[in-house]
Amino acid sequence: MAGLSGLIGKFLGVESAAIEFDDKDGNYSVKAGNLVDIACQPALGIDPNNTMPLQLSNTGHPAANPVNVARGMNSHVNALGLSWDASGGKHSGLFAPFSWRSA
Repeated sequence: MAGLSGLIGKFLGVESAAIEFDDKDGNYSVKAGNLVDIACQPALGIDPNNTMPLQLSNTGHPAANPVNVARGMNSHVNALGLSWDASGGKHSGLFAPFSWRSA
């Protein structure tokens, strides 16, 4: 989490919710109660025989390296006084396996 600290300008607090991850037919989603609901579809590139998502490496991303490129299918956040909604598959997304268990 220390790697993300530079992205935080004002700490708004903490809210708790059960987190659910899902992988259906290669599409990914995460929900945290009524606070967050985000889903993405991996970007596979132009080769029809490729089944692996496009990847970005050497980015210094604090959660994982490499990260997979995706199309954001929906993003809904309503937490800590902030509200944001995007849908329709017209925004970008990234996903990767990670573990902050010992962070």
